Amino acid sequence: MPYQYIGQSVWLRESETTVKIYREHELIALHPRLFKPGKPSTLNEHLPPNAMAYLMRDPTWCRKRAVEVGQHCELLINHLFNDKVLDQLRAAQGILALSKSYGDARLNAACRRAIAFNAYNYKSVKAILKQGLEYDALPDEISFDLTGQAYSQGRFIRQLSDKSHKH
Repeated sequence: MPYQYIGQSVWLRESETTVKIYREHELIALHPRLFKPGKPSTLNEHLPPNAMAYLMRDPTWCRKRAVEVGQHCELLINHLFNDKVLDQLRAAQGILALSKSYGDARLNAACRRAIAFNAYNYKSVKAILKQGLEYDALPDEISFDLTGQAYSQGRFIRQLSDKSHKH
């Protein structure tokens, strides 16, 4: 029913093909009757303005906005949409909405990190931003001095000058 009537008392009248919703004898909504329990029947004009704006952010909008954020965000959003676009739409919208709180540059860097860890989802991108990890070095960027580590911090390494060391 229209969002303006949420919380108010209404009454329903169903026929074999429709469900009508009334408030004080005024028809406020008409829906086709569905026979599968739990299946929603929502008309976009019944949604509040902020929900309508959210629905207007379709895959085309998401792809365009991802390009504006940066190349890594674009890669991540395109990866989400590779399989089931509508199943991933909410995730894409959520990721792009993070730019409001963190800015485009940080979001793009977080997408880069998520891609590096093969974590193409909203939860991972948000966690990266929340923990401030978006600019940390990625695994392939970290150099490791194996020789230096082995000869200076090895568990069984003893100095040659050590008196207890026997040949």
